[in-house]
Amino acid sequence: MKNILRIVLILSISNSISASNLQPIGGIISENVVLSVPDDFNTINEALDWLDLKTISKDSIVTIEVADGTYSNYDTIVVDHPYGRQIEIIGNTSNPSAVVLNFADFTSGVSLLDGMVLGLFDGFTMNGGANPGNSSGISAERNSNIKCGNNVVIDGFYR
Repeated sequence: MKNILRIVLILSISNSISASNLQPIGGIISENVVLSVPDDFNTINEALDWLDLKTISKDSIVTIEVADGTYSNYDTIVVDHPYGRQIEIIGNTSNPSAVVLNFADFTSGVSLLDGMVLGLFDGFTMNGGANPGNSSGISAERNSNIKCGNNVVIDGFYR
């Protein structure tokens, strides 16, 4: 019986290992890390989800680096990480038209609420859906803060 429990425990632990850098889920990020979209994660939201259980040390930066391309039917990028000040989401800062995020109908682009912070968002062209509804391109509400770089183009959102 003990051997069966050990096997189950080993399988459980091995299932909680991330393929991107073999760190256990959870834990502390204590050095600068680059997460690549779409190589490590399919979307920015998947990279942010992976970070949910991580603590980012104050001297470390996590960069979500998005490769050139057009990404369609994108969902709202919600940044709600307590260490968001140490997260940067970067596309192509030399040519923002090389990284295009086409958002779904009725979908906002980037959204922060309730005191959340994003260290940097830069290098993107963001397009609202054919029916923007009440969507926002970039929204920081209720004491939130986003540092936007000079290379962000926003088009086709309600506000």
